[in-house]
Amino acid sequence: SELIASSGSSLVGYIQAGAGAVATTVQEVLRQTVNPLKYGAIGNGITDDTAAVQAAVDAGYCVDFLSAAYTYKITGAITLRSGQTIIGSGATIKQTTNVTSIFNVVNKTNINISGLTFDDTGAGYVTNDSTPHAAVFGGTGTAYVSVSNCKFTNVTYAALRFSDSDVISLTENVIVGPGVATLPSNTNLRCYGILIDTGSSRYIANNNQITGTT
Repeated sequence: SELIASSGSSLVGYIQAGAGAVATTVQEVLRQTVNPLKYGAIGNGITDDTAAVQAAVDAGYCVDFLSAAYTYKITGAITLRSGQTIIGSGATIKQTTNVTSIFNVVNKTNINISGLTFDDTGAGYVTNDSTPHAAVFGGTGTAYVSVSNCKFTNVTYAALRFSDSDVISLTENVIVGPGVATLPSNTNLRCYGILIDTGSSRYIANNNQITGTT
């Protein structure tokens, strides 16, 4: 009866093939990769999935947002954990709150993000640094972060922003801003594709396609 309980997988041992493999449990193996649907996300672009997405991120070292069939509506920033891999096969994470990051990686290290579409609000411009944010936002203590093969749409301030960060790799991303014609006339308002701020070092931005920004 213990084996068929929800915690039964914790009672079953597992060891990977190959010399030096360390024994663990089936439960630990299954929890290495999670997806937001297992934590209550709907992924229909209408239901607020913020809590479910954050719960999945808090639970797994690898979070798979799955295919382009899923759009996860969020209303606040999702805080990633150090050592995580965040992947998708075209799934969209849609931010619906103006001037709010999608992924916050401040003071986090060793994070890989790939295969996702980040959809910002397309509104809520701010005067330069009055409210620092970005679709993926890194700050003091951020290091060894890779963002690749992602798409960013409706960007209003920056798709990727890192300040006081170290060893950042940004490659093969597509970034689409709102276009100059729709930007407010205030000359202090900006829309950046990639913004590397003062204090950052050892970064690479390679083969990114950026349009519709200033």
